[in-house]
This record gives sequence, structure tokens and C-alpha cells, in this order.
Amino acid sequence: MIHDHIEGVALEGGVKLIEWLPKIGGESWWRFYVFDQLTVTQQRALDPSAGQLGDLDPAALFRVLARNWAELCNHKALTGLQRSGFKYVKEVQDIRNDLSHKPIGYKIEPDDLARYLDTLKRLLKEIGGNELLINKIHADWIVAIATPNEAVTAGESTSKKNESDTSAKTSPNDLIVTGARTHPQNTDVDGSAALIASKASSAVQKALANATYIGIDFGTSTTVATAVALDKDTGKMVLTPLPIKQPTRYGDVIENHLVNSVLTLHRGKVLFGSDAYKLKSTSIEGETTFSSFKMQLGINKGIGYPRSKVA
Repeated sequence: MIHDHIEGVALEGGVKLIEWLPKIGGESWWRFYVFDQLTVTQQRALDPSAGQLGDLDPAALFRVLARNWAELCNHKALTGLQRSGFKYVKEVQDIRNDLSHKPIGYKIEPDDLARYLDTLKRLLKEIGGNELLINKIHADWIVAIATPNEAVTAGESTSKKNESDTSAKTSPNDLIVTGARTHPQNTDVDGSAALIASKASSAVQKALANATYIGIDFGTSTTVATAVALDKDTGKMVLTPLPIKQPTRYGDVIENHLVNSVLTLHRGKVLFGSDAYKLKSTSIEGETTFSSFKMQLGINKGIGYPRSKVA
């Protein structure tokens, strides 16, 4: 639920940015107000001279909004933004970054969930976002503050009422015409906790009867592998994050289910994961360290790493 709301708020931010930035920046709006505000990693898959805000993920959209907040406030007649609202976009960035690195089935304390939802709602109001989405987040906030003793799984909806109420979600059609990216809305219960809590269908039970499946989430920052098996006693699916042995610079290994999506050449040996990430800051991207591969999937730019020192 919280992840859906974060993405919805990001899309609303994209809607507003596509409305404001071309009017403020003219023909060069993309280069100066979008491309130049992104990290090198985020820039890698984009054209510096032209592009669409719909190509950006929530992390990049929030970054563009935050980096341009002061300039957008200078055009208050157009945007209506207040400088005091900057704290909301920064906190939403922190919320997104924190939750994106939590393990499967992570439980959010009700107080934290209520604060996250309140911040998302305040940011939406600040930018003049979709009223239906504001109401949807407010409804989940009410449920969160009413159940102080029940932690909520990150991917789980807070109430049955909210699970079935899809009318308050941002309209995908509204976002398409403004150039913002959209994703199909899933009206089913979301998240791994819902999978574990609900009986597997007969088709799934049959598929899992004599097999275990491995799912790999290849992420821009971190990668996770999870085993999916059937508990024959309960008839439920069980998801188990797999600890991965990751080599260190000292010749031993560490085990963790979170694997940083980074390769780094260190003293003739290619490391991956945790230590590769720690050594990244002392290495040269594209030569002795390699990351954010996901940003370049589907893009043909010829030789990807012409300066690579890894054969």
C-alpha cells in the first residue's frame, strides 16, 4: 500500500513538473531543469537534450522536484508553491529510499506508517495534487492511527475497505496525456505478506507440489533472490529470502539476502555485492566499478564500457 502511494505521489509530481518546467525553462527546460539535476547514474539512460518525465522512476522524479523547488517557488503565480513545503519532498525522498531497502515482509510500525502517509498527503496538497489520491491516502492514515498495536507489512493494504476502493487512485488516463509514466493498477491485495497469508490456488498448489521456484528481483541498487515453495501442511505459499555469499576484499565471504547490484575490480579480483559497493567510491565507474545496470536495459549504445579494465 505505502509503495503504491509513494509511486502515485511521484506520478503526480511528474504531472506538475511537465506543466511547470517548460513554461519556466523554455526550449532548454529538459537539459537545465531535469537532466542536469539528476545523478550520473540516472542520467546514463537519458538523452541530455530532450526527453520525457515519464521515463523517470519515482526516485528521479522526487529528485527533480526537490532540486527545482526553490526555482519553482520563485514562480509562485504559476506553481503556488511555498518554500516551507520543501521539507515534505525531502522527507518523502527519505521515506522512499528507506523502504526500498527493507527486506521482504518488513513490518512498518503504525506510528511510522501514519507519519509516512501524513507526509505524502501534505506534499500532495502542497503541489496541488489529485484530490482523489489525497482522500485515499487520508483514509489509510485514519486506519493507521486507529490501530496502534498492529504493525503493517510494507506491501499490505491497511483495511479491507481500502483494498476494494480503487476510485481514489490517480487516473492513469490523466497521467498519459501529460507524459508521466503509468503502471497498471492492481486491485488485488498487494505484497508478499498477502501471498503467505492467503491459500494458494489449486493451480499454484499443483505447480508447487514437486518444485521450488526462485524469483530474482534485479534492482538498480540491490538485488534479492527468493525461494517460493508450498507448505504442504497448510497449503500456503512460503517466501524465503536466500542469503547470498558475497566475496570480500579480505578473501572471506559475508552472507546477506541483500546484494548490492555492483561489481568492482579489486587487486585483480572482481567482487560483487557488499564489499564491491563499499569500494565503489574509490574506483572509477565504467573502468574498475560497474553499477546501475538496470538503467541501461533495452538500450543499444554499442560497447557499454569501452574503458573497462575487466576483460
